[in-house]
Amino acid sequence: MKKIFLAILSISILVSCSKDDAPSNQAERPVDFYAAGCDYPETGNAKAVLWKNGEPTYLTDGNYNAYAYSVFVELENTHVVGFENNIGKYWKNGVDQTTLTPPADYFTKVQVINDKVYILGKVGTDIVLWEDGVPTIISGFVGTTTYPCDFKVVGNDKYVLINSDNSATLWKNGVNTVLSDGVTSDTPRDLCVTGNNVYVLAEEYYNGIKKIKYWKNGVINYINNTSNSVYAFNIDVNNNNVYIGGSINSKAHFWKNGVATQIGSSTGNSYCYGMQVLDNNVFTVNKDNGKAKFLKNISQLFIDNVSYNSDPNECFVIYK
Repeated sequence: MKKIFLAILSISILVSCSKDDAPSNQAERPVDFYAAGCDYPETGNAKAVLWKNGEPTYLTDGNYNAYAYSVFVELENTHVVGFENNIGKYWKNGVDQTTLTPPADYFTKVQVINDKVYILGKVGTDIVLWEDGVPTIISGFVGTTTYPCDFKVVGNDKYVLINSDNSATLWKNGVNTVLSDGVTSDTPRDLCVTGNNVYVLAEEYYNGIKKIKYWKNGVINYINNTSNSVYAFNIDVNNNNVYIGGSINSKAHFWKNGVATQIGSSTGNSYCYGMQVLDNNVFTVNKDNGKAKFLKNISQLFIDNVSYNSDPNECFVIYK
């Protein structure tokens, strides 16, 4: 997650990234394009926002700082998680559903699988995955500063990606695998599981050099970049192609199999903060000169001209 204000599907799925087996004739079907994030007003506190096709719905009133980190849509129900006033929040269809005791500090991810709502978050020093309100503490990893990056539920398997003291740890069904080598400083970002393959995205920093990399089943793959000003936030796999969303030199880009395509404005700053691939089409949500912009490949579909300073974080795209 790129923003921290704190101290520092109901569908059955076979894969947790893109649907590689979708018919190709769906490629040009219209979509509903959702995203979660926040709006920084000219004065006052940030408001949590849910966007649908570029139109913002404010989930909080601005009395306290708030941010929405993740969105999931099933059967026309929208599920959004984040925090408000340093307390984790879960909104369903725009209504606060938070009932957990003790309250979480924040939530980072939500999925709805087989009519069960899964939410990842943190309570004090504990990383917790809730299944319909029942908590599982993600334990066994080593670290004093931890952050719950992402999770996936695929069949009977549960995966959680953890940033632990700037190293990447993958928890699967109670077993931890440390992916980082203990030498480089790694910032794990995103997780993708498709078939028997597990992809973990991270930014590596070592000896003054920054690199983008991902592990596929524990094996490192590097993305070529010539600039230290590079960030990556999302990884998705579609038809065996690996897509990564991020930025180079403050310009939004996505990579397909290591080849970068610029999708941000040529002037000002832009960052790709959310990405999803459907039928070889790359849908991204960008922060572009303070505006939330919603793109399909390199073409803009929507823009939020209502919010003062939009900061989108994650997107979710479904066919109408």
